[in-house]
Amino acid sequence: MKKAPTKFSCQCGTVQGQIDNVTPRSSNHLTCHCKYCSGFAVHLGQADRLVDDSGANDLLQVAPWSIRFTSGQDSVKALQFSEKGPLRWYASCCNTPLGGTLSRRFPPFCVLVMENLTFPNGGPGPVIFNAFCDQIAEKERCSKSGKLAALRLLARLASQAVRGGVSGNWRDNPFLDLAGGRAMADVKTLSPEQGESAFAALLH
Repeated sequence: MKKAPTKFSCQCGTVQGQIDNVTPRSSNHLTCHCKYCSGFAVHLGQADRLVDDSGANDLLQVAPWSIRFTSGQDSVKALQFSEKGPLRWYASCCNTPLGGTLSRRFPPFCVLVMENLTFPNGGPGPVIFNAFCDQIAEKERCSKSGKLAALRLLARLASQAVRGGVSGNWRDNPFLDLAGGRAMADVKTLSPEQGESAFAALLH
């Protein structure tokens, strides 16, 4: 029996979509404490909603080819903190952070913001990795953040990339065009001043 898709939506409902076959095996539930994920939320005025007291952002990593938009894709825009950095996607209609991808199709990688997801039955399972916990005092550091947890995650991502490479699915990414792998929307690169302003807000 085919599993019902996981739905996602921006806050105002303009951008909507779905992810097929989200299971603990096919997806990776993560948190990220890096200043860029948190700064992304700050820049869009969403930090209070998305960044917890420890500085964690709750994310779900899925295969890009399992995602499709059902409405509002023309409102999906991207920004970067630097020209060579990953693409951070958001709904321009209401400034809802949606997730992030690499700026190229291979290796296939996409994370989506958990707060925007609605799971039909249960969820994707517990957090399996907490990224960039080195920014937190060791005694306050979350579990599942060491080298072994990182290696397990990398093995899962490598397996996903191999499956996508063999099947050819790696080419199918709703955020990047099929012809050349370029971003499907104009990408805004934040100025150093804008980036530093977002990072500074995290200290208050």
